[in-house]
Amino acid sequence: MVIEPDGSVVVRAPEWADDDQIGGIVSSKSLWIYKSLAEWRDLNATRVLRKYKSGEGFLFLGRSYRLALVSGQ
Repeated sequence: MVIEPDGSVVVRAPEWADDDQIGGIVSSKSLWIYKSLAEWRDLNATRVLRKYKSGEGFLFLGRSYRLALVSGQ
């Protein structure tokens, strides 16, 4: 089981596993799923949406930089 960047939960199982086995494993891991989704929501709540325009500020290796768009490059 993995949490994708978009917040969806993906379960990958071998072909020989039937739906009941997979459902049982997912049910037994429900606490992990809920905790992981809560952490994912907390991390993404503070995410800054960038506009990528000249003058936009960015942090890189602890320093602040301003974006300068140059045409033709």
